[in-house]
Amino acid sequence: MSDQDNWTTGFARPYFVGATAEERWEYGERWSESTFLKTSSVLEQSDPPDIVYNHGWMTASIATRLKDRYSVPLVSHVRFLDFDDAEACWGAAIEPNRILERERQGLEASDAIVVSTKHLRDLVSGRYPHLTDKISIMPLGIPYGQYFPGPSASKVSAFRNKVAAPNERVVLFSGRIARVNGIDILIDAMPQILLRCPLRFIPVFCSVATHTPIWRAMAQKSPRSATTSGVPLPSLLRCPGSLEGQRFKDNGKRIFPQ
Repeated sequence: MSDQDNWTTGFARPYFVGATAEERWEYGERWSESTFLKTSSVLEQSDPPDIVYNHGWMTASIATRLKDRYSVPLVSHVRFLDFDDAEACWGAAIEPNRILERERQGLEASDAIVVSTKHLRDLVSGRYPHLTDKISIMPLGIPYGQYFPGPSASKVSAFRNKVAAPNERVVLFSGRIARVNGIDILIDAMPQILLRCPLRFIPVFCSVATHTPIWRAMAQKSPRSATTSGVPLPSLLRCPGSLEGQRFKDNGKRIFPQ
């Protein structure tokens, strides 16, 4: 395959609301095995991948098995450690834990580990010091033209006219509104921020419905952030290409494709 034809096999995992570590593990094992079988079937009908991309503990076993099968590099992208996710969700990390062990196995099997910030690099390095040399920082960013095609000046003007008054300062929150992303800190700080500098907070895309407690808290702290002209922002603003996956249920727990 030529360089232009190189492609990556990547996996996005579900995430959970209200599930215990044991429930996450049981579902994760079933999901991983099912996804591995489906992926293997697809790859049998196509060229082998050049790189395998891993995104978390649930995809680690799939990624490592495919790495071994095709003898290709494995890259793990760490947005947060599951150890820290457990603290955010349950108040204390559960250790030893099979989920944390699976995370470690996936990172150790990786040829490269990608993080978005120096802080995250230090967190990963602190927990897995023997993997420090594998870690690279790759800052995240939004390819603005992908979401608002057209000349730069006109697309910025059109976007601002759609969501804000002239000369109004706007802060875009691009991504999922979840506690692990620190949204509770933003909510607590919002009143003081607005007193010092009037802003409009806008979630460009999120996978949290407007009836959830986190969204209601944002609306109460900054009413103008929650809607524009009476239209809920998740309905008004949507990044093309962002998928609103079907909501699944498993043992009474909500599971969302990510």
